[in-house]
Amino acid sequence: MDGFTLKYIIILICEITIVYALYVFLVNILKRSSYAVNRLFSIISLLTVGMITCQLLPFFIASINITILARWYFGLIIIINQAFFHYTQIFPRWEKKSPLIFIITSAIPGLITFLFTVISNDIIISASFDGLHIQFVYGQYIILYLVVFVFYIAGTFFTLFYKVRHLENTSFRYQLYYLFMGNHVGALIILISFVIMPYVFKCFNYHNLGITFAAFWLLYINN
Repeated sequence: MDGFTLKYIIILICEITIVYALYVFLVNILKRSSYAVNRLFSIISLLTVGMITCQLLPFFIASINITILARWYFGLIIIINQAFFHYTQIFPRWEKKSPLIFIITSAIPGLITFLFTVISNDIIISASFDGLHIQFVYGQYIILYLVVFVFYIAGTFFTLFYKVRHLENTSFRYQLYYLFMGNHVGALIILISFVIMPYVFKCFNYHNLGITFAAFWLLYINN
């Protein structure tokens, strides 16, 4: 696939994902806001709009500060990852809901990492845009960022796995089983496009495409 075609496919999928994320946000705010889990999911949808917008802006604003944009991009990734973890902690609200103190405590690493990523150069030193994707120069504490990222991925995995096996309500167990499978298809897409292809196979062309498609998939499955 040539660069020109890939560029417009990336832009199109980003725009579709933003529109769908806004739709999910409005549906959960206007029709389902009586439940905390839906209010949280509406926040996830809005954060996803911000994350995808960070990918989209360099295509249209050549003078934008790519380094600051990249820091916000990485910050939003960690917050969305954290929010999905909390989403699995509180669903369903009738059975096996995590204690509030545990939810609050488990939120602290993500919030600190978000602030650290956005306001310092210790996670992202600099970034540049080559016309298709953003190239990152990582700081000395990128490993800590990845540890927090993996903590929330693992937390989501084991929380869903536990609830699938132990919920008394069979209907909820079935819902969570499909949620469990769907979310980890999305996580696999992110792993392949965000880690394996760029840093194992040195292929960066599908980073934006993979992250955006995974975001759309996760919104669709969970909605």
